[in-house]
Amino acid sequence: MQEQNSPIFTSYKRLEILRIKRNWTWDQLAECLSVDRSLFFHVKAGRSGLSKKVLYRLSEAERVAGITPPEDRTISTQEELQSARQDLNVMTETDRHEISILGHKIAHVTSRMNAANEELMALHGRMGKLLSKYPFGSKYNLKKSGG
Repeated sequence: MQEQNSPIFTSYKRLEILRIKRNWTWDQLAECLSVDRSLFFHVKAGRSGLSKKVLYRLSEAERVAGITPPEDRTISTQEELQSARQDLNVMTETDRHEISILGHKIAHVTSRMNAANEELMALHGRMGKLLSKYPFGSKYNLKKSGG
């Protein structure tokens, strides 16, 4: 068993406390921290630790939940904390760029759909006008003209 003061035990315990405090599933916690759920079990087994980015996200989530992160965190120096924040800012900028591209694509597709819908409505209107000329109904006239 891991010692209670080891970083692995502390990290897993912090994950567990946050999950319980927020009444989250492991999947919800993984989504909050932007990690795969399997990471938690690797941490618990001592096969893996949490990266600086994940530790930073964990600290932020703990603060939001009203949990005071332990003093002897793996991110212990101001320099490490700043480094983790910069890493997150780069990732966030990448996400912002991708979101912007997707927004433009969605706007383009929406514009094309609106144009197609307008064309469809115009065709429908023309067809309605043509069919309204005939007193016997559209089905009868369509069959006559097609055959």
